[in-house]
Amino acid sequence: MWFHIFALFWGMAYLVALCEFIIGGSCCVWYFSKKKGEESVIRRSLWWGIIHTGSLALGSFLLALVWLIQSILDYARVIHLILSHKILGLTKNRCESSNTDIGKSVKMHGMLYYVL
Repeated sequence: MWFHIFALFWGMAYLVALCEFIIGGSCCVWYFSKKKGEESVIRRSLWWGIIHTGSLALGSFLLALVWLIQSILDYARVIHLILSHKILGLTKNRCESSNTDIGKSVKMHGMLYYVL
């Protein structure tokens, strides 16, 4: 399950990095070209995107790794809050109506209550 989430994060980060690279490259190629309109700006920036694919993949991999660690820690925190309040005998209705940390977590991560 975590592999699929990591693959989703990596794919999202790679597509965002590629889009930002192509837009930034297009602006740079257009601004610094000596003869305007001689060659397609998009074609040249796509060529640079192909050359720098490894850099984009490495950066998006590191970003996806950080996102995965954040997701795991957040999931563990919410599960810990839910389990610690279940042991105390609190029901779902009392958790949602209270203004404690667990009430906010149950409202924010409502589906996690049903995972258990």
